[in-house]
Amino acid sequence: MTQSITAKPKTVQEAITYIQNHYPDADINEAMIRQALELDEDAPDPPGLTEAFEHIQQESEQEEDTEETPPSPPIAKTAPIVRMSESLNRSIAPQKQSRRIPTNAEKLQEEIDWASEQQGESAESAGIFQSKQLKDFVSDISDKNSQLREITGKTGTGKTTTQKMMEAMLDDRGKVAICYTVHDDNLFKIALERLSDDLPKKTIEKLILKLLPFVSKDDKKTDDFNSPESLKYYLNLVKDRNIKQAFAADFFVLELICTHIDFFLIEFKDYDRKDMRQFNSDIGTIAEFWRNLSKNNFYANIVLFIQQEMFEQSVHHFLLKDRMPLTLQPPTPEELTAFYCEQFYGNHPFTKEALFTIASCSHGNWRLWKTMMYQCLNNYQRKNDLNAEITAENVSQWIPSELLLQDQEAEQEFAEVFPHSPELQKKTALTISYLKQHPEGTFQQDIAKTFFGPDGDAKKDCSKFCIKLHEIGIIEKEWKNGLIFIKLKSKNP
Repeated sequence: MTQSITAKPKTVQEAITYIQNHYPDADINEAMIRQALELDEDAPDPPGLTEAFEHIQQESEQEEDTEETPPSPPIAKTAPIVRMSESLNRSIAPQKQSRRIPTNAEKLQEEIDWASEQQGESAESAGIFQSKQLKDFVSDISDKNSQLREITGKTGTGKTTTQKMMEAMLDDRGKVAICYTVHDDNLFKIALERLSDDLPKKTIEKLILKLLPFVSKDDKKTDDFNSPESLKYYLNLVKDRNIKQAFAADFFVLELICTHIDFFLIEFKDYDRKDMRQFNSDIGTIAEFWRNLSKNNFYANIVLFIQQEMFEQSVHHFLLKDRMPLTLQPPTPEELTAFYCEQFYGNHPFTKEALFTIASCSHGNWRLWKTMMYQCLNNYQRKNDLNAEITAENVSQWIPSELLLQDQEAEQEFAEVFPHSPELQKKTALTISYLKQHPEGTFQQDIAKTFFGPDGDAKKDCSKFCIKLHEIGIIEKEWKNGLIFIKLKSKNP
């Protein structure tokens, strides 16, 4: 009898069927089966696990030896094995032809490739799924006209990726949207390049004639004034400030782009909070565009993607005043670790403590988290012992202080505790992350062994360190079985 795809698996065979129903193209491995059965890392192997893998391997070999057969009908997919925030990607494994179990080296390379990808390259590479929060926002704005909305998020929380995902979501709804970064890009250039292939020849010629005053005689194309290629040529030839001068207040150009483009998704870069001049200049550029549209009675939908810290410091500007932005919620350590386990092969090659420690130290900063993961995975590869695991002690050794304290709030908090010791600031961050994973508390000697080392001097250093954390109210201390027991101090009175 076939197992229901909604039933919770209880045996190895049910777990395999469950995974096949959800992810028919995924490589089935031990981590997936244990995950489906909700087994802890230390739990013994369930009955039949070895025999099941032998059977899977035989099937794989038979598939390689036989000719191609017509594909079987697709099996419906439902919720993934691991429950997690909708703000994270749910793709569990890449598409593969056979069920050969990958080697540890192959697993590691796949994990390193993911961690090395740059944030914002695409919605897929960044690994963030369309959240319900974002879906509701797009649904709310998609059928309205002449609106100005804001999305804010702290540095590294995925504003660039969210911008690209929103462009794709609006495209699915039949809306034309363009992505634009203030200061780095030219709005009119991006908009007209996007529209150029669909514009009439007379319209293209009219646009080119507006740019010709800024072009030297030697650069003019005398034989072509009405092709999309020619328009793109002049848009790339003329300086951005001259394009703005030609188009910014031009009725014909404003009418053209507002007629054909439904949404302007405008991202502000991450600024230095100590110097507001560039931010105020960039937001002034958008304010001028908004005023020119309003003055000519044109309708446009503008969504601003702004660093949260800038929004908080600049609410006096009329574009931001009295507005309620959508604030991107950073993923929790639990969501980050669940994402990694689902995306790859359980917590491989980390221990659960090490994986949680990195997620906690990132403070929900997606970009920072991936950088930390890459540091650890890269160092692990160099270690050349693929049967070992990355431990919390390895994390403390491999992640440099400047990276661990890159989060501005964390840097300020830990600098106040140990103002003259970046190394102790780093250990503070690691210790807090460790204790967050052990809310019931742990023995001080465990902290000493994990982050300070096994020798006697290291234990003394850890003792002084914990005394300081206790004095400033970060941890609580008590004696248990003749040993010092510590835990994070509760914030509630």
